[in-house]
Amino acid sequence: MASVLIPAAYLAVLVIALLIFGRIYRKREAASRRLEPWFPAHHERDVYVSLLQCNPPAHDGLIKAALVRRAVADVHRIFRLREDKVALSNLLQRGSISDDLWTSFLAAEKELEAEILEVVTEAETFKQGWGNLIFQTAAEIVQNEKLREGMNKVFHSRPQLEAKYGVTKRIVPTITINAPPNMNGAAPTTPTTTVSSKTLQQSLPVPAPSTKSEPTVVSPPPATSAVPGSGKKSKKRNSGRSMAPLTHPSIKDGWFREISPQWPGQAMTLKVKRILHVEKSLYQDVLVFESETYGNVLILDGVIQCTERDEFSYQEMIAHLPLASHPNPKKVLVIGGGDGGVVREVLRHESVEEVVLCDIDEAVIRVSKQYLPHMSELLDSSRVRVFVGDGFKFLAENTSTYDVIITDSSDPVGPAESLFQKPYFQLLHDALAPGGTISTQGECLWIHLPLIKNTNTMVKEIFPNVEYAFTTIPTYPSGQIGFCIASKDAERDLRTPLRKVSPTRYYNEDVHRAAFVLPEFGKRALETGEMILPVLGGVAPSDVQSKKILLLGSGFVARPCAEYVARNPANSLTIACRTLASSVKLGEAEFPSASEKARIVSGLRWIGLLSSTEKVTVRGSNLLDTLCARLETLMAYEEGERDLVMLQHKFTVEWTKEDGSVDEEVITSTLEMYGTPGGHSAMAVTVGVPCGIATQLVLDGVINQTGVLAPYSKELCDPLIELLEKEGLGMVEARI
Repeated sequence: MASVLIPAAYLAVLVIALLIFGRIYRKREAASRRLEPWFPAHHERDVYVSLLQCNPPAHDGLIKAALVRRAVADVHRIFRLREDKVALSNLLQRGSISDDLWTSFLAAEKELEAEILEVVTEAETFKQGWGNLIFQTAAEIVQNEKLREGMNKVFHSRPQLEAKYGVTKRIVPTITINAPPNMNGAAPTTPTTTVSSKTLQQSLPVPAPSTKSEPTVVSPPPATSAVPGSGKKSKKRNSGRSMAPLTHPSIKDGWFREISPQWPGQAMTLKVKRILHVEKSLYQDVLVFESETYGNVLILDGVIQCTERDEFSYQEMIAHLPLASHPNPKKVLVIGGGDGGVVREVLRHESVEEVVLCDIDEAVIRVSKQYLPHMSELLDSSRVRVFVGDGFKFLAENTSTYDVIITDSSDPVGPAESLFQKPYFQLLHDALAPGGTISTQGECLWIHLPLIKNTNTMVKEIFPNVEYAFTTIPTYPSGQIGFCIASKDAERDLRTPLRKVSPTRYYNEDVHRAAFVLPEFGKRALETGEMILPVLGGVAPSDVQSKKILLLGSGFVARPCAEYVARNPANSLTIACRTLASSVKLGEAEFPSASEKARIVSGLRWIGLLSSTEKVTVRGSNLLDTLCARLETLMAYEEGERDLVMLQHKFTVEWTKEDGSVDEEVITSTLEMYGTPGGHSAMAVTVGVPCGIATQLVLDGVINQTGVLAPYSKELCDPLIELLEKEGLGMVEARI
C-alpha cells in the first residue's frame, strides 16, 4: 500500500508545484506586458507647442492654423474612439477581450477629453468665444477631407467604368452642398455651393463633438424659411438627397401640446409649421419648431421656454425690475437663460460693465444662436462672458461679487427644483455685493400660489427686503408669470425705478410700479396666508376625515393605481420608492453556478446594469424607474405602436337531456385592452386600476374582512367587477 501512496503523493506535489509556478509566471508576464498606446504620437500638438516656443515668436496666423490642425486631428481621434467603443463594448460583454485592453481604451478616452479641453482653452486665449467654434470648424474640415477622398475614388475608377460601359463623353460630376453657418452663427450669404471635380468651395455642416458624451442631435430638413432679422426669404436648399421629416412625441397632427402635471387639467397648444431641431442634450430634451403664429419656439423637456412673438415680456421684466431699481449696477450674473434674452436686456443699462452668463447646458446656447439669433446675438459682446457649468458651484466660488443676480430658471421639477430651495437662495445672498439685488423666476399666481407663498416666506428668512411682481405672457401657463425680487439693502424701494430704460417693448416706468400691485387673492395669500381662490374639482367635505394611503413603488403599474386613489379628495396618498442604494446588493448576489452567473450577468449588462462601459441615467431617483427607462430604450415602441393585453377564459357547459343524451355549450369570457401611445400601457392599466379599486373599497368599508383574503369569494369579487366594468375593464362573453 505504501508503495502506491508514495508515488501518488509525489505526483500530486509535482502537479501543485507546476500550477503555482504557472500562475506566478503568468502574473509576471502580464505585469511586464505593456499595451501599445491607443493613438500614435500627436504630431499636430507637438507642432503647435513648438510654434509657441519659437524665438522670435511665430506669426499669430500660423499659430492659429496649427491649433486648427490640432483640433482636426482630435476630431479624427473622436471618430475612431466612437467606432472602437461600440465594438469593444460588444466584445467586453461577450468576454472576448481582456480587461487590460478595455482599461487602455478608457485611458485613451480620458486623455482625449483632456486634450479637447486644452484646445478649447487655447482657442479662448486668441478670441473670446472661439473655443465654442474651433471644433465645429475642425469637424467641417474633416468632412471636407472625406468628401475629397470619395471624389478621388470616383475619378480613379472612371476609366474602368467608361471602358466597361462604353461611355465616351466625359461628364464632370457636380455635388450640391448646403452652405454651413458663418463663424459668427449668422445665416450664410450663399445658400448653395457647387463642388466640381477640381474645386471644393464649401464644407458640410457637422455638429461639434462633445467632450463628455454624445448627445443625439437631429438637423432639420431643407425647407423654405424666413431668416430672422433679414426681412427676406431664404432660397430653398437642395441637399441632393431626401431626408425624413423630423418628429417629436409632443407634436401630434401638426400641433404642439404642452401637457404637464405642473398645471393639471389645462394645456397650451401651438400649430406647427415645421420642426427645426430635435436633440437629447446631456441634461434635457431640446426641441425647436417654427409655429404658425408665434415664430420660432424653444421647448425644453416639453415645456415652452420662449417664442419670437412674446419673449420680450418675460426677458424685459425679469431683468429691468432689479436693474432699474438698483442705484448703480456694474457687475451682473445671469444663471440659466442660455437663450440670451436676459443678457440682451441687461446690456441696455449703460452702467453695466460686465455680464456673466452661467448655463449648465451648452446645447441651449448653441441652438439659440442658430434659431433665435435676435435673442442671443449679444452673447458675443465684449461685455459678456459665457460660462457653461453648474450655477451652484459658480456661486460658491464667487462670493460678494455681483450687484445683481438674475435666475432665469425653468419650473421647479428635475434639475431646476434645487433653484427654489433655501440653500440656493443663501448662495445668491452670499454672491451679492453689499446692497445687491436678485431676481428669480417666481411661477404663476393662478396655479402655484402655495409654492409662491412658501418661497417668499423662505426668502424673507435670508433677505431683509423681498417683493413679488408679475408680468403677462400668452404662451406661459395661464398667461402669467411672476418674479421674486429681493435685496440686501433693507431700505431700497424695489417698486420704484431710478432711471428710464430704452428701447423696450413691454417694460416702462409705469409698468414697473404696477408689476408689484397684486390681485386681491395673491395679495392676501402672500401677506396673511389666506387662500380665497375658488377650489374646484374634487373637494373633500369638511366633515369627512382624511384617509392616509401608502403606495410602495412608483413604476408604470403603480401610476394608474395612484391616479384612481387620488380621485377621492379625502385620500392623502404617499408614494414610497426604493432607493438606488439597494441596487448595490445586486452585485453581491450569490449564484448557483458559474454558467448561471454568466447568463444572468450578461442579461443585466444588456439592460445597462453592472456595466463597466457606461453609467446608467437615473430616473425618478429609484431603481425600478431607472430599470424601466433602460427597457423603454431597448424595447421602444415604433411610432403609433402600443401593447395589447388579452385574457380569455373558456368554459364547457354540459347537461343531460330528458332522453339521456348529453349536450354541451362552449362559452368564452374575454378581456381585451390596448395601451395608449404616449400614455399608460395596457399592462399598467389592467394591473394598476384593480389595485386602486380594491384600495378604495377597503377605505370605504365595502371590503372589511381582516387577514389574507384568498381564495376570492363572490361577495369580494362582485363589487370589484362592478367598478372594473365602469373603468372599461369588463369581460365580454361569447358562445361558440
